[in-house]
Amino acid sequence: MSTLVIFPWLNLKQEISSADVVFVPYSKTEPCPPALAKVQSEINHILKSYYELKTKTQKTDGCVIACVQNKEEAWNIGENDFKKIKNATLCLYLAGISNNQYFNNYGSYCNFSCFQYFIQNFTSTSNIKDKGYVTYVVKTRGSIHQLMGYKHGDYIITKPLQCLNNLAINVDSSLLKALGFLHVDIELENRILASARYFSLSHTDDAYADPEAELVFLAASFEMLFGTENCRQLTDQFSEIFSNYSKIKISDEYNKRPNIFIEPEYPTQKDWFIHKAWIKELHNLRSALVHGEDLNKRTWGWNINEHLIAGSFIYPLVLKIFLNNHALYQLTQHDLSQCRTFDRILSIQDWYTKDSEGRSNCTKAFLDTISEYWNELE
Repeated sequence: MSTLVIFPWLNLKQEISSADVVFVPYSKTEPCPPALAKVQSEINHILKSYYELKTKTQKTDGCVIACVQNKEEAWNIGENDFKKIKNATLCLYLAGISNNQYFNNYGSYCNFSCFQYFIQNFTSTSNIKDKGYVTYVVKTRGSIHQLMGYKHGDYIITKPLQCLNNLAINVDSSLLKALGFLHVDIELENRILASARYFSLSHTDDAYADPEAELVFLAASFEMLFGTENCRQLTDQFSEIFSNYSKIKISDEYNKRPNIFIEPEYPTQKDWFIHKAWIKELHNLRSALVHGEDLNKRTWGWNINEHLIAGSFIYPLVLKIFLNNHALYQLTQHDLSQCRTFDRILSIQDWYTKDSEGRSNCTKAFLDTISEYWNELE
């Protein structure tokens, strides 16, 4: 019995390594990568079950196959390889979202749904071609169901709607390389991977994903990343590592975000940098949702959707700062300009309002901040 791990919705420009795992792009219309030559016919046959929604045709534009290094048959995944692939997939996902361009319909973008993979067992090429039957194993709570009697191509798995962007994912290779060295600090590795699992659940773009549940996962991912036990710890530690990249206080932009909640007994909170108010509110909102509190009892500076977008934007940057502080990564000028952008975005109203050129307020804020940053360097 041989086993393939296939990513049918993932589009990569080239082979990418993450620790011991190599993600190999494959296309029926391109020369077969040497690592997959032995199973090319099997892959072509298996792909009959995966369809594009846009074209109503068989998925032929490619997929990605996970291979494990230092094996005679790198594509043949064993029981001991699945944890490696799971963790490597999380790292690749983090390196992918690091280059996401929000509020830009034509920019680089990915979500965790793009990284969905399927495990395909088979016995031989002749078995797949001649008999061609496939068994689908579906895990439910407390049991496992098997769907049998189908041939490849009879039972169709359609590309999720949230993965319709067919552009190749723009992977942050420097971040991915840094994540590959996490094994030198086991405590940090466990914290980042655990945090990433929760963060990934907040960023699937699945229409059935409840925004309130996504926000709980998002807040939990920051708590796990910082290793904090309460709101104050998270607020203080987030502010401590991020204050070097901020210039905007709540009092500076309170007229734009007047619903930011200032506790009456702590009026000096108006002197906080705006990112500190955001992370505190994120944790407060998570707690209110988890404990079923009435959200109308207080004001909120940002709505749930704004929190989700802000969290998706800043999470990989916070991760880079962590890695930079552990001498595993060096912040780039682009990273620094993005860090400076965060407070400005948080202070903007009407994120989606666009100008005559089709640029949203957030897009303009980001571009303006980058321009200012480079002018300062000059």
